[in-house]
Amino acid sequence: MKKLFNAVIYTLIVAQAFAQQGIKGEYFDGENFEKYVATRIDSKIDLSWLRTPPVAGINPQHCSIRWTGQLIAPESGTFTFSAIVDDGIRVWVGNVPVIDAWGLHDSYSFTGKVNLEKDKKYDLKVEYFNGMIEGEIRLLWELPSEAPIFGGWFGTNAKVIDSHYFTQTPEPILASKSPTPPVATPPKKKVTPPLSIPKSQKPKQTANIQVSVDTIQKYTPKNVLFEKSKSIMLAESYAELDHLASFLKRYPALRLTIEGHTDNIGDDKLNLILSDERAKAVKDYLIQKGISALRIEAKGYGSTRPLVKESTASGNVQNRRVEFVIR
Repeated sequence: MKKLFNAVIYTLIVAQAFAQQGIKGEYFDGENFEKYVATRIDSKIDLSWLRTPPVAGINPQHCSIRWTGQLIAPESGTFTFSAIVDDGIRVWVGNVPVIDAWGLHDSYSFTGKVNLEKDKKYDLKVEYFNGMIEGEIRLLWELPSEAPIFGGWFGTNAKVIDSHYFTQTPEPILASKSPTPPVATPPKKKVTPPLSIPKSQKPKQTANIQVSVDTIQKYTPKNVLFEKSKSIMLAESYAELDHLASFLKRYPALRLTIEGHTDNIGDDKLNLILSDERAKAVKDYLIQKGISALRIEAKGYGSTRPLVKESTASGNVQNRRVEFVIR
């Protein structure tokens, strides 16, 4: 019995060690970890998506992920870490910030270097967010022994970090040197459960939220702004529209509808004209960036489709907007 018990403990320890391989990913709805949705162990940090999110329950266009775990260095020297992202990324290795590019980017690569020692484990944290349409995140490294001889003139040897370099700190299993075999206990008296359970005592279940097609195809950009009562775009709008133009170039089969909206302050006819002019201003900008006019439709709706009920005498800024519908 004692040998059998020791064998069981050993099996549990080994199984636990293997179960802890990989890196823990925490998935959130929102671009700044606003709403926790799910946790899972990922073998690699290598994800990309267009309409289907990596986990159910998050908006694929506006989400964030945080990975934590430990990284095992296979050799000593200077490692080059790189991340291909759309949109923002932050990476810490051994609590040292290696990459910091927290902003909107269109499938861009960022790099950073750090010295590591062979067989040593380093705490790893990676934070990522997607702020518009498709998402992409790939974490790579280049080993010191594989660095290009000519300093990267002919490319790099960066590769996605494989699963066996990631690990989670296992929770200890406490057992004495001479464990005592389990003692049989008499069976407990069977208790008949009540026929019904009060609602207040029922366990809460996590809803399996599905993202609707409308959420995937239609979105309101946060940074497309105009001068007051005019159809002249502010300079802050260009970065997001450049991002959209690049996306449309990569997916030439898609079509775009630009909807212009205003609040209900002022004359309805003038609001309709203003919303139409703002939608066309966005269309003209995208055409200048190389998007065919045949792929874009622009239309104004004035104040007929408010997001929120007007609450102030000056209207509501959330209703003064443009929206994009991608098909």
